[in-house]
Amino acid sequence: MESVQEVRRRDTRLVVAGTSHFFLAGVAFNVYAVVAVAIRADLRLTGAQMGLLMSVASIAYAAMQIPVGLLCLRQNKGVLLVGSALLMAIGALMFALLPNYAGLLVSRIVTGIGAGFSVPTVSNLLSEGMSEKRLPLGMAVFGSGWSIGAALPFVVLSPILKAVGWQPTMGVVAGIAGLLTIVIALGLIGNVSQPRRSSDAPRWNPRAVARLLMNREAIWLILILATTLSTQVGLVTWVPAFLQSGSRSATVLITMIPVALGLAAGASSVMGGAIGARFGKLPVIVSSMIGCVILPPLFIFATSIPTAFILMILVGWCSMFWWGSGMSMLPTLVSKEHTGAAMGVINCLAWVLGGFPSPYLFGVLLDASGGYTLGFLLIGLIGVAGTIGAVGWRRELRS
Repeated sequence: MESVQEVRRRDTRLVVAGTSHFFLAGVAFNVYAVVAVAIRADLRLTGAQMGLLMSVASIAYAAMQIPVGLLCLRQNKGVLLVGSALLMAIGALMFALLPNYAGLLVSRIVTGIGAGFSVPTVSNLLSEGMSEKRLPLGMAVFGSGWSIGAALPFVVLSPILKAVGWQPTMGVVAGIAGLLTIVIALGLIGNVSQPRRSSDAPRWNPRAVARLLMNREAIWLILILATTLSTQVGLVTWVPAFLQSGSRSATVLITMIPVALGLAAGASSVMGGAIGARFGKLPVIVSSMIGCVILPPLFIFATSIPTAFILMILVGWCSMFWWGSGMSMLPTLVSKEHTGAAMGVINCLAWVLGGFPSPYLFGVLLDASGGYTLGFLLIGLIGVAGTIGAVGWRRELRS
């Protein structure tokens, strides 16, 4: 029987390891936005080539969700996390050492694959390994990792890029990834259960996927996560362009917009998890989704940099406020040992429904109308789906 101190120590080490991995994924995945302009000028790439470099990482990330979830059933999750962290380090190093388009393309795929391990593996690790009482806060801290990691390149790496160029900057990222791999390994030593033998391992087959997708609570969670991805990816993609259109001058904001959203999202994930654990999870989830409906259309009226900056902070806060409370309810949808596989399916579908189409459809509406209004309204409209999911979840659990 573990003592209270031992349980607390184990929980803390698991959260540190999982959050470090998600933080690294945020850095490795989003550093491209910092170095993109320098790469385009140096290699003389077209806009389509630049877009493909971003897209292949996103596709690789989403494609890994279900396979990684299945691996969690049979493989040691510590090995999966350490191995995928090394993949992200290798991807960054390849980016620095192979300064041609083919090399950059392969490195982005490797980075997307490594980052794709984070959500299914860590959600499974925390669901199985943490005490039920501390799980909401643990999930919340884990969720903050990506948001803060995504903001770091704009704050820390931008000055390095200006001083030494994009190749040494990516070398620094590879070094950060190597150090975090060590942190992850140290946090997991002695805290990860050994994988089961193939004959004893729990099974996850197409019928299990069908049962999950027929579970209304799982559908609600998919809609909520899709709303978060739609809101964050869509606004980070298009708000800087909106603020530079017309008479607006917003060069500084291009850097500060992702920072504002990332830091606010990281703080709100932790705060929402703590509030949900104390006062109830469902009000936190519902209020978070309502914010995702109301806030995006307000960018139509953001005629100044301070207004847009404040709105972006609020968007970051609302879009992740639900994370700790919502993710800690995964064990109510499936058994703890199946949370990784279930999260792989849920995260993949959320990207398909929200993360991919939101920025694309925004661009289609911009081309069709010549203005940004319809795009911001679209992101708010997608938020309605998340609100329906949150309210449906609330009613179902109360019935």
